[in-house]
Amino acid sequence: MYEAKPARMAGGCVLLALMAGAAAAGTHDATQTDWCGGPGEAGPMTTWETGFDACENVSWLALAGQVALGSEPLATPQQHLIASGHPVAFGVHPVDIDRDGDLDVIGGAGEAQKVLLWYNDGQSPPGWIEQVVDAAFPGASGVHAADIDGDQDLDIVAAAESPGHRVAWWRNDGGTPIVWARQPIEESFLVSCSVTTADVNLDGRTDVLATSWSLNDVAWWRNDGGDPVAWTKQTIDSNFPGAHDAYAADIDDDGDVDIVSAGGVANRIVWFRNDGGDPIAWQRLPIGLSFTGARAAQAADIDRDGRLDVVATAFDSHVSWWRNQGGDPPAWTRQDIDSTFNGGHCVWTGDLDGDGWLDVMATAYYDNTVSWYRNTGGDPVGWEEHELATDFLNPMNVRAGDLDGDGDLDVVASSRQLGEFAWWEAAQFLAAGELRGAILDLQETPSSAELDWTARQAAGTSLSFRVRASDDPLDLGLWSDPITAPGPLSAAGRYMQYQVELATADAAVSPVLQDVVLRWSPSSDAPEHPHAAREGRLLLRAANPAAAGVSVDLELFEPSRVHVALFDPAGRQVATLADGNLAAGRHCLHAKGLGSGVFLCRARIGRVTLCERMAVVR
Repeated sequence: MYEAKPARMAGGCVLLALMAGAAAAGTHDATQTDWCGGPGEAGPMTTWETGFDACENVSWLALAGQVALGSEPLATPQQHLIASGHPVAFGVHPVDIDRDGDLDVIGGAGEAQKVLLWYNDGQSPPGWIEQVVDAAFPGASGVHAADIDGDQDLDIVAAAESPGHRVAWWRNDGGTPIVWARQPIEESFLVSCSVTTADVNLDGRTDVLATSWSLNDVAWWRNDGGDPVAWTKQTIDSNFPGAHDAYAADIDDDGDVDIVSAGGVANRIVWFRNDGGDPIAWQRLPIGLSFTGARAAQAADIDRDGRLDVVATAFDSHVSWWRNQGGDPPAWTRQDIDSTFNGGHCVWTGDLDGDGWLDVMATAYYDNTVSWYRNTGGDPVGWEEHELATDFLNPMNVRAGDLDGDGDLDVVASSRQLGEFAWWEAAQFLAAGELRGAILDLQETPSSAELDWTARQAAGTSLSFRVRASDDPLDLGLWSDPITAPGPLSAAGRYMQYQVELATADAAVSPVLQDVVLRWSPSSDAPEHPHAAREGRLLLRAANPAAAGVSVDLELFEPSRVHVALFDPAGRQVATLADGNLAAGRHCLHAKGLGSGVFLCRARIGRVTLCERMAVVR
C-alpha cells in the first residue's frame, strides 16, 4: 500500500510540498483523499477534488477521508457496555484523546462527582481502560475535549450542575496514562448542563461556551492565554430562561461563529448572530417558538442544500428539525421527526447508514429510549425510527463515532438512572458497493501510468479498482480487469477514470479506502506540463495536528489566480484563505477559529487543483 510520508519540520509542523501538476522530475500525479463533496462530479477535470461521479452502496460522508461500504439497520442493535457504577451519568464525548488512532470516551457523572476517561484498547470489539480524571467534581454534567492551552494535545472541559455549579478544564500533562491538572474557568455558574468549545473571536485560541439553567445565561469565556490560562467571561444572553444547551456554528455563512441554543423554560430554539466587535455584539433571532421544554439543538445540513439546518429535542415529546430557507436573516420551516418521543433530552447527527444523508440520534428521558432516525431524503424529508434501546433508564447525552474502527459510525450514550455509559452498533455493512471517480484530464497522452492507494482491509473483505482511458472523454472504452494491488496500468490515455469496488463476506466489517493516487509519465515528445511551468508550487504548512490554526504557504513562480479554502467533513466550506490574483513569490495565508476535526485544504492555482487533509485539535 502507498502512504504519503510528509517531511517533519521544526515546531511539530508538517511541510507538504506539492508541485502544481508535477510530482517529481518527468512525472505527474493526481491524488484524491476525500469524497465528502458527494456524487455528481463527472468531469473531465484536471484534478480530483472532493466529489466523484457516482456510487452505489458506498459510504462517503460518515467519516472524513474514508470510503467504506454502506450499511443497513441491524434488526437487533448490538449494545456494548463501557462502564457502570457511576450514578447520574450525564455527559459523554468520543475523541481520540491519546492520539493512538482509535476513539476513547470522556464522561461526566454528577452524583459520582467524577470526570472519567476510558481508553480504547483497539480490540474488536474494543475494551475500555478506565481513568478517573477528577473524583471531586460534584454535579459533573457536560464534557468536551479541545486544546485549551495551545500545546497541541487535547485537554478536557466539563460543566457541573447542582451541587457543583461551575465550569472547569483539565490540562493534559502527558504521560501514560495521561496526568491531568484541574484549572478553573468559572466557580459560580448555577446548574450548568452543557459545555463546548470554539474560537469565538477568531484570535487563534480555543474559547469555552456553556449554559446556566438557573441564571438563564448563555455565556462564553474568552481564552486570554497565559500560564495558567486566563479567562474573561462575556455573556451572550442573560435572559434566556432555562438555558440548557448551546452549539457553535456559522449559521449565516459569513465566516464567524454563531450560537444555536435551546431554552427549556423559554420553550424555544434560537440562534445568536455574531455581529462582531470587541466585545462581540450578539443578536438573538428565533428558529422555533412554542417548543415546550426545549433541551438540545445542533446545526447540520439535513436536506443537502448547502445551508445549515437545525435539529432539536424537547421534553414535550418532540424531535424536530427546522429547514434553513436562506435569506438575511434565514427563514425557518419546522418539520417534526417524532412527536411521541417522551422526554426528548439530547440530539446529535451523523450518517449512520452511509447513504450520504445525515441521520438523527436522540434520547428520550421518560421513555428510557435511545433511537436513531434514518434520513431517507425526499421533500419533505422522510424518517424511519430505529430503537437502539428501550430500557436504558433515563438516558441523557448521545454522540456518534467509529468506536470499533470498522468504517461506520456507532452511537454512544449515558444513562442517569443506571449510572452506565454504553455504545451501540446500529447497522451492518452491505455485501458490495462501488464508487466511480470523476474523469481526469491529464492534459496529455502519457507514455505510462500507475495506480496507488491506501486502504484498510479486514479479513473477509476485498477492495479492488478498475480503470478505463482513452483520448475521447465521451468514449472511455471498457473497464479493465480488477486491479488488486498497486502498480503499472496496462493502458492509458489523456482521459482516465477509476472505479473502486468494495465487498465483504462478513457484515460486521468493511474495507476502507483512504486515498487513491494516479501517477503518469508524459510521452517522450510531449511538451512540459503547461501548468507545472506556469503555476509554481504549493506548500501547506500546518501544526500536525494544527492547534492554533492553519497556515498555507504559496510559492508562485508566476503571477497566478489563486483560490485556497478549507472544507469540513460534510463538504461545507469553513474558511477562505485566498481568492484572487497573487504576485509571484511567497505568500503566507492563515485560517483561525476552527474547531477540532479533520479538514480538507483545497488550493486552485490557475487550472490546477491540489487537495490535502489536515487535523485540527483544540
